[in-house]
Amino acid sequence: MSNGIGKKYSFIVVTGSFVNAKSIIKYINTLKPDLVTLVAMGYRATISAEEDLLCAEMIAAGLTNRQENFEKRIVDLKNSSGKRFFNPENISYSPPTDFFLCTMSNRFNFVLKAVTRLDGNIDLMKVEL
Repeated sequence: MSNGIGKKYSFIVVTGSFVNAKSIIKYINTLKPDLVTLVAMGYRATISAEEDLLCAEMIAAGLTNRQENFEKRIVDLKNSSGKRFFNPENISYSPPTDFFLCTMSNRFNFVLKAVTRLDGNIDLMKVEL
């Protein structure tokens, strides 16, 4: 049995959220990778965000065939980290409609895959499923 030390891995980066969680699961399952790493980026990639952690948990559950209903927990975000969408002071840049649009589960049948350009920058390529 190998411990993986010295083994070279290729990797694929996809972005996602609640709106395409099932598509992410389906895409990863078609690739059959040895290793999957879920990264919940949070707020500006510096502060943990409850919604990102919940989405990662939802994807992990799907990848391991763990049946769990996440809908109530997603709705409950409105009373925790999602409260900012309902604060009148934030309305100009974070309106309540954004909360509902961002928390619609499985609305889209595609993933966005990171592709490195020749100049080293990264584009996101739509992969239909």
